[in-house]
Amino acid sequence: MNRKLLSLLVASLVSAPAITSADVSISGTMHMSIDSTDDGGTSDSDNSSVSSNFSNIVFSGDEDLGSGMKAVWQVTSVTTLDEQSGDTWATGPSYLGLSGNFGTVIAGKADTPYFTFQSKFDVMDGTLADLATIMGTDAEGNELFEDDYADNFNLTTPNTIAYISPNMGGFTVVGAYVTDWAAAGDEDSNNFDAFSVSGTYENGGLMIGAAFERHNHDPSGCQLYDDWPGAFDADVWCDDATTNDALEIGAAFTTGDTSVGLLWENIDGTGAIDRDAWAAYLTQGFGNNTFKVLYSTVSQSSLPDNGEEDEDEASMWAIGLDHAMSPRTTIYGMYASLENDDDSERYLGGVDHGDRLGDGGGRDQSGFSLGIVHSF
Repeated sequence: MNRKLLSLLVASLVSAPAITSADVSISGTMHMSIDSTDDGGTSDSDNSSVSSNFSNIVFSGDEDLGSGMKAVWQVTSVTTLDEQSGDTWATGPSYLGLSGNFGTVIAGKADTPYFTFQSKFDVMDGTLADLATIMGTDAEGNELFEDDYADNFNLTTPNTIAYISPNMGGFTVVGAYVTDWAAAGDEDSNNFDAFSVSGTYENGGLMIGAAFERHNHDPSGCQLYDDWPGAFDADVWCDDATTNDALEIGAAFTTGDTSVGLLWENIDGTGAIDRDAWAAYLTQGFGNNTFKVLYSTVSQSSLPDNGEEDEDEASMWAIGLDHAMSPRTTIYGMYASLENDDDSERYLGGVDHGDRLGDGGGRDQSGFSLGIVHSF
């Protein structure tokens, strides 16, 4: 069910595929849900929908080059099962690279190491209550600027060079550099670049780690943000802050059928952003069932440049039960609740879920989901 694939690239190459032909492996995940939601609107706020939650098909392969080295590749295409869409080829992590005793180096499109590390704590991945509803966001939630460069750290980035270290006694490092955020066909001038790194240590049931990501702005692009929502001046914002930083530290522990995790995050950089967020989860297995609880909360941002205080706190909790019908097919039921302060525009279903609720500016939202997930 976990869609953040960067740290799993090497493992995916040696996993048993459903279909193999001419050294090409075909795998993927189909994830559908039926949702009943309340978007917090003043009227007609109760809705029902069918969602395709990051359903995808993955083509991958490798070639033995000798001396312990392989050429490795992957193409991930997200597919919307419930409606016609404009999805195209290679809409998810897709890359070409080399793997050996030194680790793995790839170039292409990838989930950032920051996003990948966060996903280790996302027990509601792809559902209404995906952890990225709160973590990795500013008050605008997961909305992007018109050039797709934002203070949003839940990202699959183009023009990416990434390195995945071998397992060194339980310690693994993943790093990535994004050369530019330019769209396909545009000039890659490095005026909007980024780097991301994570480190994790795993021993027995213990996992601890941290991740850091920096987005570099070019102040000459300030004209792009004249429509920035809020009461402060966009030019001042661009001039005063040319970088956005995010740091997260987390730990998780599993013993038997019980797992707990705690994640802390700080995003800082722009005049309107300096806030902390927390997330905690508990899962408990019994037989073919897994009970899950997730809670996350984000503090109020620092003062914008004009000194006016934004009331942009938010919190979300979710509870769910998974039932494994087979090693590859799971059904689940869940409930999620999101509380937005007046200036917070976060919304349920905004990440990997398919159908999202309307912008949640100052609105409380909730929803039930019944879903089925099949991996192949």
